[in-house]
Amino acid sequence: MSPSHPPYRLFVDHERTPDFLTFLATQGVHDLISNGPWITARSQSEAQQIIAERGLPELISFGHEYGSAEAGSGPELARWLVKRAQDGLIDLKTLKYQVHSRDLVGRVNIRGVLDAYLLTLT
Repeated sequence: MSPSHPPYRLFVDHERTPDFLTFLATQGVHDLISNGPWITARSQSEAQQIIAERGLPELISFGHEYGSAEAGSGPELARWLVKRAQDGLIDLKTLKYQVHSRDLVGRVNIRGVLDAYLLTLT
């Protein structure tokens, strides 16, 4: 991460805000980190731009779909991260992420992409 930018957490969702993480905790979901500071991205391209400008965040909280096909999705953003790592542009060895989507298939898809790559690093 660039020394000119303080550490940050990236929340990627087309409609929810990071407060959703606190709400989930009240619903019995206790494995998500909710404290910030958070930067919110509303689309895959916005998340990619933030990461390109600020470096990899200390934590990414993924939603599954970002509103439209053009806006991208959590699995597509995960594949983009892996591709950048494979190209030597970022280092995912210390990547911390969580999936706040309630879509079970979406959660599995995002985790599948990232975990499969992260296993190759061990």
